[in-house]
Amino acid sequence: MSEPQDVRQTCRRGTTRLRDRVDAGVEDAAILDIPMVEANSHGHIRGLVREIADRKGFYDGNRADLDRLTRCLEAALATTDRGPNPCLVADALDSLESRDSVSDRLDVEAIETALATLPSEAIFPTLPPAARRMLSALFASSEPLDRQNLIEITSASSYDRHHKTLRAFFLVEDTGEGFVAHLEPWWSSTSPVSQPYHEDTPYPGSPAGHPSHILLGPVYDTGLLDIPPDEYVNLGYLDYQELLDELGLSRWRPILEAFCSDCHEATAPAHAADSELSYSDHSGVRIGPPSVN
Repeated sequence: MSEPQDVRQTCRRGTTRLRDRVDAGVEDAAILDIPMVEANSHGHIRGLVREIADRKGFYDGNRADLDRLTRCLEAALATTDRGPNPCLVADALDSLESRDSVSDRLDVEAIETALATLPSEAIFPTLPPAARRMLSALFASSEPLDRQNLIEITSASSYDRHHKTLRAFFLVEDTGEGFVAHLEPWWSSTSPVSQPYHEDTPYPGSPAGHPSHILLGPVYDTGLLDIPPDEYVNLGYLDYQELLDELGLSRWRPILEAFCSDCHEATAPAHAADSELSYSDHSGVRIGPPSVN
């Protein structure tokens, strides 16, 4: 029974002796380097997307722009105070098949398919659960879903509460044969189109990419500003955060900020190499005595 105590005493004596030798300058203290990374920042999520895409055979010629794909993941997985969970990003992308034909491409539609494999509670975490379930089902479906389909996924009351808002932000559009979801709405600054995919343009001439103009539809529908849409556009850039709070739509902030170029700075100069944003690159902290120059 005395052996464990003897071991502890020996360890304490050894620790004391080593500390005394370090204090006396006879021996150098051990240095421990601990890598640290802000794993949910835009740069590192972008690097993670690139690394997984490379492993699956999707290179520059057969994948969409990395920043565009990353913004989609940020819109779908970020919260009001942090970026996407890299584990969810990896789980979603790992669900995709590797590239095995010339036509295979990693694009926004592929990201929608990947997100549909996650639990519905994992996507769009700031939106109400019923809205998440509708979006998850629409991403997973290869055909438009009608009102009854969406009610069966949620409920009639949930559909009535959330469907209009999803359409106001164009995450959901009516094709005439049912509803489809667009992870990247037409108004996104990364989108290649300048009008809705299936519906009429609600406010022609309003520039995409700035959140105060994206909010034109919800603002006008609520009667918060009793002026025509064209006059609203002429007001210039309003404080979109105040508008969101006033409309009770602050939960949409992460989505607007992911897709509106006015809400974020460029991630890197145009000439920067992908390696500069690699998920594997990291800074760190050093535990131990300062280095002597």
